[in-house]
Amino acid sequence: MKIVSVALCLVLPYAIGFTYNVPPDKLRYWDNLIEQHKQECMEENGIDPKVGQTFLLSQEIPDEENYRCYMKCLAKATGIYDTTNHVYLKESTMTNLGITEEIFYECFQRDGEDDCDKVHSSVECLMQKFIV
Repeated sequence: MKIVSVALCLVLPYAIGFTYNVPPDKLRYWDNLIEQHKQECMEENGIDPKVGQTFLLSQEIPDEENYRCYMKCLAKATGIYDTTNHVYLKESTMTNLGITEEIFYECFQRDGEDDCDKVHSSVECLMQKFIV
């Protein structure tokens, strides 16, 4: 029974979406970057507008296929992810997200099953860098 309780404690935050503690100014900066692309990417991926408009500011990153692909759509639309070559564009990513080269290499050089998974993994890593 103890094993089940421990397993639930470890898995539950990921099942319901994990909340981070990113500084508000950084969140607003990132949210402004994606604002003009949200509607198109929500429609393309069947995202609930209530969640799609606020997922970044609320710091809740749903771990569902359509949300992973929503994030990929936003990354492509902002010019930081190249879906043809399946890579992040280093200079664009660092400039647009205001991150260091160290964070770029740690968070944006990850593998994934597909582009959606790769972007989701990178976003989670980036958000974790700001946990206080």
